[in-house]
Amino acid sequence: MNYMVVWFWLWLILAASLFIGEMITVTLILLPFAIGATAAWLANIIGLSLGLQWFCFAVVSIVALVSLRPLAARLTRGSNVRAGVDRLVGMDAAIVDQPAPAGMRRAKVDGELWNVILEPGFESLTEDLAVDERVYVMQIDGTRLVVRRYQ
Repeated sequence: MNYMVVWFWLWLILAASLFIGEMITVTLILLPFAIGATAAWLANIIGLSLGLQWFCFAVVSIVALVSLRPLAARLTRGSNVRAGVDRLVGMDAAIVDQPAPAGMRRAKVDGELWNVILEPGFESLTEDLAVDERVYVMQIDGTRLVVRRYQ
């Protein structure tokens, strides 16, 4: 089999795989290389040597990468969407009950009950939290909310 035919299919499969990978990840990281592989595939179609096909792949990929980075930065700026339990960070929680054994308290945030501890250095003060006291969720530590009292 002619090596040009083999590389025709290799470039085509690489380009298609990278385009599909980009559609799945939506990071604009694979897209420049998919464009480069497409350019190399076109270079194969017009009959350029394998070395020139690789040169086309490299040059077009680098140009596409440099060209698309500002677009990627603009599209991803300010898209800090939190999901799962991370969405609770920054919310207010309300203490809902009296101290449980070992001084652990519970709070309700976004309709869910969580065990809470005060931010590091203040853990022993959780028994001082009053029922219905509002606290600020600082972070998630396993199955507990790390909270800060409003003062």
